[in-house]
Amino acid sequence: MENTNQFLGTERVGKLMRRYAVPCIISLLVGALYNIVDQIFIGQGVGYLGNAATTIAFPLMTIIMAFATLIGSGGSAYAALRLGEGRKREALLTLNNLLVIAIGLGILLAAAGLIFLKPILTLFGATETTMPYAIDYTSIVLIGVPFSMVSIALSSMARTDGHPRMSMYGILIGAALNTVLDPIYIFVLDWGVKGAAIATVTAQFVSTVVLCYYFLKKGRMRFTRRYMKPVGRVWYKIFSLGISSGITALVACIMQVVMNNSLGYYGN
Repeated sequence: MENTNQFLGTERVGKLMRRYAVPCIISLLVGALYNIVDQIFIGQGVGYLGNAATTIAFPLMTIIMAFATLIGSGGSAYAALRLGEGRKREALLTLNNLLVIAIGLGILLAAAGLIFLKPILTLFGATETTMPYAIDYTSIVLIGVPFSMVSIALSSMARTDGHPRMSMYGILIGAALNTVLDPIYIFVLDWGVKGAAIATVTAQFVSTVVLCYYFLKKGRMRFTRRYMKPVGRVWYKIFSLGISSGITALVACIMQVVMNNSLGYYGN
């Protein structure tokens, strides 16, 4: 089996850029398709109120993405440093602790979002007209937050493990499934915005299964129960190394909230 550390230390920079940058760019582009595909099919099947609902929910999804990016980038950076030093056990601790963090944080964010759903949607620009659609869509999407957190975090770890294509495949499979399920749930089953939300959650679940299978059976780093016990120094490194990426993503959320409220104010 090829040694990941040796490959990263000896291969030409140009080849490494192609091997890692291209799948990463594709993953980011494909990840953006979730919201675009939902908007297209909801617009055709539900109308402008359905589109407004997903637009209102988007800042909340951006917050979730920010937290997932924080732990994913922080965990992958720390694991890469430890692998470079030949400390594979520390990298394994990072992978397994990252899984625990992603699941736990995903459950907490989902619970908080469901408990304070109406105030959050009002803050994000929901009106009396759009609120029912926004609740239908967001309440279901929030159930899938733990899957989203795990898939995004493990996607980053797959690149660190030396398999950027697996990172891309995990996201690509989910986006493709979402594209297939959206018209079925919205038009055939007549589920409206709820159908789009269910399609999104289903796609995120499948992405999570694909990436978890990789780290269970195929990865150089693998899930091991004894390494899932929380380790304080690993948690600290994950959050401290990922905080800048998380803040950058949160800035996008602030911009979206301001835009939604501005549109709501001037549109009335």
